[in-house]
Amino acid sequence: MDFLEASKLAAEAEILLGQLLEEAVSLLRNFDTSTPEELEATIRRREAILERFHAIDGLVNRRLEDLSPQELVQLEDFKRSREELARKILETDSLIIALAQEQLSEIKGDLATLAKGKNALHAYEGSSVVRSGTLNDSA
Repeated sequence: MDFLEASKLAAEAEILLGQLLEEAVSLLRNFDTSTPEELEATIRRREAILERFHAIDGLVNRRLEDLSPQELVQLEDFKRSREELARKILETDSLIIALAQEQLSEIKGDLATLAKGKNALHAYEGSSVVRSGTLNDSA
């Protein structure tokens, strides 16, 4: 692999990370209003972007020994940019995970409240049946 090819692949990898960041920001922005189908579609798009990124990154990393030290230094800008994009993606994903955990906690609380209400209703209905059975038996 020559330097030009490595530079093009590194630039493509950077574009893919930019797309991944856009998907993460979009998911964060629309988290509360997205349907399960939309969330699933977003996850599939992100997986496709990541697969392509890993393929390119693996190809570049396997061929770095073919480059001169000067060419490797020139690729450092791509590496720094890639690290910054990855950091932003991880930060955004952390916020999304926190939102999801908060939402899950709320759902669990709602389910617990519903279960208590259901138990109370069954207890009330059960005691009515017992009382009406008792009244019928004594009449």
